[in-house]
Amino acid sequence: MKYYNQVMGSLERMDVGLNKLYQLVKNNKQTEALHYMNNDLKELYEDHQSMIKVANTGNSLGARGTSQTGTF
Repeated sequence: MKYYNQVMGSLERMDVGLNKLYQLVKNNKQTEALHYMNNDLKELYEDHQSMIKVANTGNSLGARGTSQTGTF
């Protein structure tokens, strides 16, 4: 449950970040949008990605708790 809450919090922060990016683009502020994408939004994405990588370390189960099956 703790992992679920952490992931949901991270996704919520990314959602807020993407909304901010949308607003910048919508208001024709491309330079600010590019700066935001290369800094703040990138950091949000990297934080979320590292959380997932840490959770998968040493875990041989897939998303549904089954063994990795590879390609079908």
